[in-house]
Amino acid sequence: IMSANSTIALKALVTSASALAMMHAAPAQAQVQEIIVTAQKVEENVQDVPIAITAVSGDRLEQAVVFSLENISTVVPSVTFRKGTTSANSAIVMRGVGTITFSVAAEPSVSTVVDGVVLSRSGQAFADLLDIERLEVLRGPQGTLFGRNASAGLVNIVSEGGTDNFQAEVNADWFEGEEYRLRAALSGPIAENLTARLTGFYGSFDGNITNINGGRNNTVNGYERWGVRGIVDYDDGGNRVRLIADYYNADDDCCADVTGVSRGNAAQDAELGLPGGPARGENQRFINHNLVTRTQDEQWSLTATGDFEISDSHTLSAVLGYRNWFNRELREGDFLPRALVGVGELHDEGVVRTEQISAEIRIASDQTKPFFYQAGVFAWRSDNEQ
Repeated sequence: IMSANSTIALKALVTSASALAMMHAAPAQAQVQEIIVTAQKVEENVQDVPIAITAVSGDRLEQAVVFSLENISTVVPSVTFRKGTTSANSAIVMRGVGTITFSVAAEPSVSTVVDGVVLSRSGQAFADLLDIERLEVLRGPQGTLFGRNASAGLVNIVSEGGTDNFQAEVNADWFEGEEYRLRAALSGPIAENLTARLTGFYGSFDGNITNINGGRNNTVNGYERWGVRGIVDYDDGGNRVRLIADYYNADDDCCADVTGVSRGNAAQDAELGLPGGPARGENQRFINHNLVTRTQDEQWSLTATGDFEISDSHTLSAVLGYRNWFNRELREGDFLPRALVGVGELHDEGVVRTEQISAEIRIASDQTKPFFYQAGVFAWRSDNEQ
C-alpha cells in the first residue's frame, strides 16, 4: 500500500505540458496508437503478429508500480510469479505452466530474453526492471525463434536507449513500511548519430517480520538493492548498433519461515518465547532465529546488438551477449534460537555460479512482402556450478 509517493521527473513535466497542449488543440476523434513489437525478431505492428502477445510500455510499468518481474501479474494477469527461498529457485508461471526446481541443469519452460540475450537460469531475470521501453509477453511455445526450451512462453524485455535531446530524470519513492526507492537517469546525444543513457538506482526495505533473537528485535524480510546501467546507441537511419553494460547487487534477508502454530512440544514453544505465543496463525509477525535467512545476488553483463541494411529488402542482425551471475543463500532450517538436545540444528548454505556467452546472427527479408523468411545461426555456452 503506497502511503506517499514523491516523484521529480523533468521528462514527465515536459510530457505533461505537451499532453495538456494536445488536449486543447487535438480534434475530438479517436486515435489508435501503433504498438511496435519484436516478438518475431523483427519490428512489427502488434496487430500483425499471429501469436498471443501482450505488450506493456515502460510508462505503464511505472504507473502500476511494477519494479520487477515478481509482480508482473499486476499488468499481465495470465502470468504469475512463484517466490522461492531464493531467486535461484523462484519462477515465472504462464497459463499455469512453469519450472520450479533446485536443479542446476534444468532450464525454465518460461524463458526470459533481455535485449536479445536469452537468460540461461530463471533466477537471473528477477533483478529490478530498469529503463524499460517495453515488455512483451508471448504465450505458448516459442521454440521456432527463441529456443527449444521456451515451451510455455517467453518474456521479452527491451531497454530504453539514448535520446536525441538531453534529458535528466530523478524518481524518489517512499512506501508504507519504510520502503525507499531512488532512480536517476541521464540521456542525450554525444556525437552525430550517437546517443547514450546512464541510469543508477537504489532501493531499501527494512522488512515486515521482527526477529527477537538475543533481544535485538531486528526486522527481516526486507532488502537492499542497487545497480547501474549504461547504453550507447548508434543509428544512421539504415544501420543501428547498441552497446549495453550493467551491474546489479542485492542483499535480501528474505524469506524467514514463521512459526504460526504450536510445535507440539511445550519446551520448544517456551524456547521460542514469541510475544503472544507461537499459535497466532497468519497473524504471527515474530520469529526467534539464530541465523537470518537471506539471499545475496550479484550479476553483471555486456551486450552488443546490431541491425544492418545489406540491401533494400534484407537486414542482417547480430546479437552478442555475456552474463555473469552469483547467488548465495543462507537458510534457517530448524526455526529455533539455538541448538536443542534431540533437535538437530539445520542451517543451509547454497551457492550458484552461472557464466554464459551467446552469439546470434540472422538475416531477414522484407516482412511486408507476400513471401518473407528469416534464417540464422545461434551459439550458446553456459557454465553452471551449484
